[in-house]
Amino acid sequence: DRDVTGVQTCALPIFKLCNIAKLITSLFCLSINFFIHICQLLGYVNFILIILYHSFCKVQVFNANDSKRHKNVKMILEILAIRVYNITSRFILIFLQRMVIMNRFVLNETSYHGAGAINSIPDEINGRGFKKVLVASDPDLVKFGVTKKVTDVLENAGIEYTLYSDIKPNPTIENVQHGVEVFKESGADCIVAIGGGSSMDTAKAVGIIINNPEFADVRSLEGVAPTKNKAVPIIAVPTTAGTAAEVTINYVITDVEKNRKMVCVDVHDIPVVAVVDPDMMSTMPKGLTAATGMDALTHAIEGYITKGAWELSDMFHLKAIEIISKSLRGAVENTPEGREGMALGQYVAGMGFSNVGLGIVHSMAHPLGALYDTPHGVANAIILPTVMEYNAPATGDKYKIGRASCRERV
Repeated sequence: DRDVTGVQTCALPIFKLCNIAKLITSLFCLSINFFIHICQLLGYVNFILIILYHSFCKVQVFNANDSKRHKNVKMILEILAIRVYNITSRFILIFLQRMVIMNRFVLNETSYHGAGAINSIPDEINGRGFKKVLVASDPDLVKFGVTKKVTDVLENAGIEYTLYSDIKPNPTIENVQHGVEVFKESGADCIVAIGGGSSMDTAKAVGIIINNPEFADVRSLEGVAPTKNKAVPIIAVPTTAGTAAEVTINYVITDVEKNRKMVCVDVHDIPVVAVVDPDMMSTMPKGLTAATGMDALTHAIEGYITKGAWELSDMFHLKAIEIISKSLRGAVENTPEGREGMALGQYVAGMGFSNVGLGIVHSMAHPLGALYDTPHGVANAIILPTVMEYNAPATGDKYKIGRASCRERV
């Protein structure tokens, strides 16, 4: 009896699992059948519309003798047929995308972290066989000697470089075009980008165009450009703790003529090496530190709740929220611990959001920057609370989990 009871006891969980598996399989089959029937229905509607169109409109082009009503009916039927066809195609595509469970993650080949990390740059340049460097940095960093910290390292290592600093805070198409010309004239074979998002975004666009000359029109890079070749190798040295441009596949260029910002996404533009040295961020004023810090926090929060988020990206974003929440105040006060924490936190956030996307905070912050020149981090900080409240009903328990991971209030 004991043996039988034991067998029955052990078998119960197995039977339960089998029943759950059967239920899941049944639901899956039902969803497949539902999908097939919807596609069939859309196909029938499309077929009927095409028959009506060809039976009612025997001519394929409008003749002078066609009545106005005849023309209108032909046009309406043709539009309906095309619309239903498009809807059917989109429905099938979305379903297939949902069925294929695949997530891609793109990160730097190498990254260095901690005080003094810039001293590793010559080893990377020499180890990769590069001969000459184009240093891309904005004028203020050159003026206040921040760029010099890196160029001194290059000079001490005997590495030749050309400095390009025609970069605006919101880099323009003209900045990129000029950068392409300077790169070609310099004879460089790699780029060291020093600065915040502006320097790195410019470097990414320049690097992409150099190796993909068919995209010389900067506007053609907007969205997801189908480039074929990797950008010129970039070694990215951030001087702000916010954009995480050193680890992302995104860059933003301003179209001054149309008064708008172009968001470009390209896996070929990610820097091969990221050098995250908190000493390079120590000269940031309080206001800029706070603004870029809020940009980093927004990256972490939006990446955490975006529709593309999954377990691996959640791991990065939750850790980034935790690090930023305990480091941002210290960074504003310019403490070594705060600077180092923010340098790491913003990088970790970038590792996540670059691969899963952001949300409407950023989609609204970019136009604010383009139209009113609002600092990007400030725009994010203004919009973030309202968007979080708006998104709350669709986030499930994610806000609670995120709050539990932070020991300090943000």
